Amino acid sequence: MATEGRKFNFGGSGLSTREPETTSKSEAPATVNRAQELVNAIENAGVNTAFNFKLIPRHKLMFHEENDYPMEAIKELAESILNNGLLHNLDVHFDEENDIYIIEAGEQRTRAIDLLIEKFRDYPDKDSEEYQKYCINVQPFEKGYPCKVCTGTSRMKISEGLDEASLKELDMIESRLRLRISNEIGREYDPVRTKKALDDIVNLENRRNELLRRDKKLTNKEIGAQLNISERMVQKYKSIDRLIPELQELFQERGITITDGANYANLNKNEQLQILELINAGGNKKEIAELYDQLSRVQNEMKQKEKELEKLEKEKTAAEEKAAQANEAADKLREQIHEELQREFDTENAAERKKVEELQAQLLLANQNVKEYEKQKVELSARCEEIAQLKKALEEKNTAGNSAGAAVAIKAGFRVESGIKGIEAAFQELQKAIADYQKVYDSDVCEKTVEDYRDEIKKGVEKWCNKCF
Repeated sequence: MATEGRKFNFGGSGLSTREPETTSKSEAPATVNRAQELVNAIENAGVNTAFNFKLIPRHKLMFHEENDYPMEAIKELAESILNNGLLHNLDVHFDEENDIYIIEAGEQRTRAIDLLIEKFRDYPDKDSEEYQKYCINVQPFEKGYPCKVCTGTSRMKISEGLDEASLKELDMIESRLRLRISNEIGREYDPVRTKKALDDIVNLENRRNELLRRDKKLTNKEIGAQLNISERMVQKYKSIDRLIPELQELFQERGITITDGANYANLNKNEQLQILELINAGGNKKEIAELYDQLSRVQNEMKQKEKELEKLEKEKTAAEEKAAQANEAADKLREQIHEELQREFDTENAAERKKVEELQAQLLLANQNVKEYEKQKVELSARCEEIAQLKKALEEKNTAGNSAGAAVAIKAGFRVESGIKGIEAAFQELQKAIADYQKVYDSDVCEKTVEDYRDEIKKGVEKWCNKCF
């Protein structure tokens, strides 16, 4: 590989492996391997706070105790490194107390390099092609593995004022965050693993903000950005926490999907128990989906009744207030009429009599309003009671499914419904066949008439019904 044809620059010119300008082309080696380029770059790099690269001896590298990610296809990865070189460095965190480096990202790469060094360090066939590849792509790492040393918030001004224990915890939190994020992105889809990573990230970020005295919680959008998933998917993962323990366990065992779990989380406890019972009774996907749809419909009906009841309660309250106001107005009119009548009696004044008549007319109207509002109150009360009874019936219907053996009954019910649909489809097909037969019927060719077939069908249905019922 020509030197001028390859340049590694990990975020700063100090890491470039390009030969210095004072070196002539004739002095440069004919080929420089990728591993040696990376080693040379790290050894000759200037200080770069953003990319703090170091060659770290293998005995100082330790696997992260929190790394529970599967170590997949190490041999295949080793083969790739042997043929193509190491494409990505390791990410590590320095444990100053124990003078070791904890691997946050790159445990699989580390194990693959370990495997190659163990195999080829004392390899007998020095002239073999694979040993030559080892010399080019791996052997330079015998002196140390290329690592980016990560530093955290504890070395920043925002951490000033924290005690030593808090600073240490802060470093540990950020190390675990890098471990989760770096290992989660790019791996094969596994919703159970991602759910665990998501919960861990949320808890760690919230604790980090708590240590830094920030009144802030991680948003779904921020979580999604860290895990490279959508905000909607984050909401699905969080909804798993609303499942009953048995369904959460099923999700952990991959018995239900993340979408199933998010759907079931919208149901209440009794409804979720019905889903669980049907699953345990061996219900198939179609039956479980039909039960979920049925429960969702009932739930929507209940919500609708609740809205209607709330609206009627408001109307009832308004009617009661108007009735009270109308009664109060009528009482005042009666009092005025009484006063005016007394005044008329005392003075026998025609004007006073006219005023009394006007007040009596107003009182008549007020009494009519009172009757109307009282009637509204009675009607609204009856309607409220009706809605409340319907809501109660829906709740009882929903809860009834949670009784012993309900799942078996539900499953049997689905079979009956499926059978009925099958009969309907069969009769529709039979009806079409009869119609087609009638179109082409020829008495000289056909042994049976359309009526013969119709009689056979009727007798067959009657016989089948008598046998079954």
